[in-house]
Amino acid sequence: MNILLFDLFDIFRNDNILFFFCRHLYTNEITITSVSNALVIFTAANQFLLNELSRICLTFLYENCNHENVLEMISHFSQFSYLRLSSTTPDNNVLKEGSEGPVSRQSSHQYSNNCDNILNELIIRCYRTLDREAKQILCSEAFSNLDHELMVKILSRDTLNVGTEMDVFDCIMSWSCQQCKKLCKELTGDNKRRVLGKALLSLRISVSKLIDRQYTIQ
Repeated sequence: MNILLFDLFDIFRNDNILFFFCRHLYTNEITITSVSNALVIFTAANQFLLNELSRICLTFLYENCNHENVLEMISHFSQFSYLRLSSTTPDNNVLKEGSEGPVSRQSSHQYSNNCDNILNELIIRCYRTLDREAKQILCSEAFSNLDHELMVKILSRDTLNVGTEMDVFDCIMSWSCQQCKKLCKELTGDNKRRVLGKALLSLRISVSKLIDRQYTIQ
C-alpha cells in the first residue's frame, strides 16, 4: 500500500519524528535512538526519496537486528508495497555468511541503488535471525501480535530452528489466545480454530498426532 498524506501526518506526530526529519534536512545531522525510531524515519525518508537518510536508517537497523526486534522489522517491511527493493524473498547469495555489515557500492551506483542493496541485505539478515532464533522468537509476545498472513508465512518456512512441533503448537496456541482477546471472543476451541484458520496446516505433524490429546485445541 502507498502512504497517503494523512499517514505522513501520523508519522510526524510520533516520537518527534518531524524534528529529526527537519533537522536532517537543514543540518544533515540525525540521531537515531531505537529500532522503532529508525523504522519510522526510514518510512518518511523513503517516501520523500531522501536516499542518504534512508541509508543511515537502514544501516542502523542492519547493525542492531536481533531476536528481540526482528519481528518488528519484518512486520514493518512486509506491509508496504512502495518500498524500492528488488525482492521480498531473501536471496542467500546476496549476503555471504560472516559478513559484518551491509555492502556499500557507492562508487558505481546511485544512492537509490545503494539503499536497495542495503534493504535487501537487511531483510536477509532479518530472516536469518528469525530462522536461527526461531524457538525463542515464536514464544515471544511480538509473535503473538503478528497479523495472520505474516504468522502463516513465518510458520511455512522450512528453515526455522525449532525444537519440536509441540513447541510450534504451543506458540500458535498462544497466538490464537491473543487474537481471541483482541476480537473479544471467548477462549474456546472453536474460536481458536477460527482465528487460526490455515495456520494449522503449517504444523509438521502426522495425522495420528493431530488426534492425540496433546494436540487438542481446547
